[in-house]
Amino acid sequence: MDRFAEWKEKYGHSDFTIGHWAGYTHDFDLGSMIEEKRLRAVEGWNLEVILLGGLPERPENEMRNWLRERKEAGFATVIASFTGYGAFHDRWNGRRGDFERLMHVQRIAADLGMGLHQRIFLTRSTLPLVDELLDKLDALPGEVVEREAYLLFYSGFARRLENERITEDMLDSQPEHIRRLYRSDWKKWRSERSWVEVVREEDENTPEKVPLRLILTDSNIDRIESMSCEAILAELENRTREAYAAIPSRHELCERYGDASNTKVYMFLDNIESKWLDAFLKHSPVQFERQLLHIGDD
Repeated sequence: MDRFAEWKEKYGHSDFTIGHWAGYTHDFDLGSMIEEKRLRAVEGWNLEVILLGGLPERPENEMRNWLRERKEAGFATVIASFTGYGAFHDRWNGRRGDFERLMHVQRIAADLGMGLHQRIFLTRSTLPLVDELLDKLDALPGEVVEREAYLLFYSGFARRLENERITEDMLDSQPEHIRRLYRSDWKKWRSERSWVEVVREEDENTPEKVPLRLILTDSNIDRIESMSCEAILAELENRTREAYAAIPSRHELCERYGDASNTKVYMFLDNIESKWLDAFLKHSPVQFERQLLHIGDD
């Protein structure tokens, strides 16, 4: 990250953007969290939140100290994500007691003066649970700085949960107090049939920018560190072009696998494109580096 930031500055590549992804949890030691905050600053972001997903169970005094240390290091808010509440949430997250753990950690965070950011996932099964979940969340102390309702992403385990995805009618028929929770970009959410229309209206001959994804592992990091920034980018660009060349274009995927009658809603074009690619690979398996695509594996 630092090498590329220096390279960008030295050669005036103002349009070159650096980003990184460290995972869905902040179960890191304090030094790693501070380094993560510094790396986000390199990207131009001020990281002030702690993701609570995936944290191990800790005695109350240890959790309090864990949060206090991070607050003193500049992390002002905790983020908790919910699929319903109680045992239902626990089953979906594969962790017994996860709901109560998240509630407990939020109480401690609020007592320490940290803000609460809550994410609620809307599915066919969780919609009937939202009101009671909101009652439970409203009973927590402290300041709720953000409360948002999300749909399922089409990624990871959620790929197997298409039967849980809500439709346009379900989304539009929710009462106002739930609609107010929809993520700020909700007006851009579309059903598959609407995404099909969007893709068909695109000019398929217009070039599209995609990211180059450098995936570092214990087995490749020494070689990568021995290469210049230019060599890393050149190799990655070649591999990425080869990955895209191995599969149909988005327009082809849409025409072959898009369902113009499907009213299930997806938040992003990437999600529905990934679904179409899965359908293609199911019928025509090919060997390629999918992780290099903008719709790569998690």
